[in-house]
Amino acid sequence: MRLNKGVFEWGGPSFMRGFAEDLEVIVKFKEAAFMRPVPFRHKGTETKKAANSWTGVNVDGVDLQSLPVASLRRILTEICNPKGLCGFWQNPGNKPSWWPSDEVPFQSPNWVSGGGTKLRCHQLLQVLEAYKSSDGTNQQCPGPSGQKDQPRPTCSSKKPPPAPPRPSVTDRVLHKFKKRDYRSCLTTLEALSWADLQVVCNDLMPHVIDKKEQINTNISLADFPASKVDERRSKLARLPKNFAALYSTGDGDCLFHSLSVLVNGTEEATLFIRLAATVYGVCHASHYVSMYLEECGSIQAACAFMHMMCAHPPPGTSIADWTVEEIICHTVQDQAASTAKIQSYSGILQVLFAAGFLGVYIQQYSEDRAPGYDTLLNPCACEEQDGLPLLHVMWVKASSSGAMNHFVPLVPRRAQSRRAAHKGKKFNLGDVAENFCTACLGAMNMCQADVHYLDTWIECDECHKWYHCLCTGVAHAAAENMTFVCCSLNCSTSVAKLDGTTITVGDINRLRNGEDLSGDAIDFFMRHFMKTSNGADALILPYFIGQLLQPNSWLQKLPLSQAVPRMEQHLRTVGITAPRIQQTGNLLLPVCTRNHWVGVIVQREAKSLLILDSLDGFLGADVYNSLHRFVCRYLDLIAHCAADKALNEEPLCMEAPKVKQQDNMHDCGVFLLANFEAFLNGGIDELGKICTNGMKMRRRLITLVHGHSS
Repeated sequence: MRLNKGVFEWGGPSFMRGFAEDLEVIVKFKEAAFMRPVPFRHKGTETKKAANSWTGVNVDGVDLQSLPVASLRRILTEICNPKGLCGFWQNPGNKPSWWPSDEVPFQSPNWVSGGGTKLRCHQLLQVLEAYKSSDGTNQQCPGPSGQKDQPRPTCSSKKPPPAPPRPSVTDRVLHKFKKRDYRSCLTTLEALSWADLQVVCNDLMPHVIDKKEQINTNISLADFPASKVDERRSKLARLPKNFAALYSTGDGDCLFHSLSVLVNGTEEATLFIRLAATVYGVCHASHYVSMYLEECGSIQAACAFMHMMCAHPPPGTSIADWTVEEIICHTVQDQAASTAKIQSYSGILQVLFAAGFLGVYIQQYSEDRAPGYDTLLNPCACEEQDGLPLLHVMWVKASSSGAMNHFVPLVPRRAQSRRAAHKGKKFNLGDVAENFCTACLGAMNMCQADVHYLDTWIECDECHKWYHCLCTGVAHAAAENMTFVCCSLNCSTSVAKLDGTTITVGDINRLRNGEDLSGDAIDFFMRHFMKTSNGADALILPYFIGQLLQPNSWLQKLPLSQAVPRMEQHLRTVGITAPRIQQTGNLLLPVCTRNHWVGVIVQREAKSLLILDSLDGFLGADVYNSLHRFVCRYLDLIAHCAADKALNEEPLCMEAPKVKQQDNMHDCGVFLLANFEAFLNGGIDELGKICTNGMKMRRRLITLVHGHSS
């Protein structure tokens, strides 16, 4: 295993391939290579080419005291005898003027003939310190005879013509770009400093944009030969339904191979897309820094972000004194610059850079579910566009074991419908090849066709994909008049309303894509369950009351004399009176803490507080105790507002009954709703009898939205 010009190389027996291609092994190997103070000098063709043009060794900034003796000997040899001339050390005329002659004999640092001894560590340090003090200005590479090189005589008395000015780096890169020598362009960019890289990329950006190709938005499996289909990965459980996986070459450029296949049909555009992603990432680096700065609010989060993106601080640098912005800035710049390394690892940021240049959404999937690997990545926010195409890629394992370190492209098995129709109207269902519900695509099949007879459809106004109305939660009558946008996760278009709560298209997308539920969606569905609970003696408090659980909230900080007036103001905002809360037998509180939904039920008659957690053990006893103190404090203030102090004399006994557990990290809101519905319909005894799963519950919730849509 070695790192050759930033490219990881491996050669060995086949049974070790799985270990050598493991992403964690490669990352740790690269980290160790970059942290080594002095790079190795490989003997071979490069040494032979450099034999006649010695440039010296730069030891400025190198802590010589921290280097091992072997490294000191190698550096000294490169300084004095770079050509490896025989008998060099036996010729006293080769000794440079900066050599400390009184303290250290002029001899080979590696070997001495005649029973002599090698130079010791302190002697090597003395020689190298003397070299650093003189800057090596009076050292020249000796010729074969041991004499310094002399200028060649000339028969002309005229001065030689001045050498033509060397073209700038930008001019050289543009020249290579126009000749479509993208490999040379990437090699040049890789060697530049960040400041020079910014200048070159800003000049190169317009030329890269001009060569961008139009993306085929109706690509399907029929556009590729059968030999291109990866049958094994097309059967993976995490593959979206009605999609197939294609092969991509596993040489480190697999992400750009996959995007080239989806854009160009072949892998011919791989180097161009890598070059374009590099240019785009460098030019938009400040925008990505601002984006991630909003998400990372602490040093720990910033360090976790840097580790997740496989970025490392410069060798010999400590980040102990860095700010959050400096860590994120270094991470983004490091990854933008490293994108230029051919056949190098690509991660989340490289996917973001490619999405920005191509002007597409890139939906990621993963063979093994992992945080951040199943997300939809957008172009940079500074270039908002409508109707962008959607490309699909998947993280897979290059071998049967190990980490997910390979990308493959995904294509739908059949083309999308191009039939002109109107929202909410029937169209030919017999033509199965062109008419199918897009809700069946994705990580979860949210199409309701196998349960309900569906005859009306709705079309997305941006991507022009078709859905059954029931599969989107949009009623037939509403489909005629509303603007439906399925492909925008942040779309605020209202789909249904119930008792002051609203469900939007974005909420429907989160349901269909298996993502976390918003607090507004929790409130909406809880209102529905209350209406269908046959008059249960219960009251549901809004989700945002759980925000008072924070240690710095007024509920926790203010004394009783100030907290009671503040609680009265809070109740007016919520729209619930204190006597009504006091007179209700059961209180239901949806609480989101640490990005996880848990249900809290207060039973006044039983004097108990139930915590319904579908991810048992994730929060821990400390969080449960904090919930208990928060609820008790909340109810005590309610009692003071209602002038009824006798109801809270006995403390609430906290319990955590056994409930059905979720099998992923995104269904906590779904199971919260299922548990609350079971309690409203049958009490505490029904909590352990839930037999649904996350997908079935999500499909049912979409159907409930359809019933309230107007």
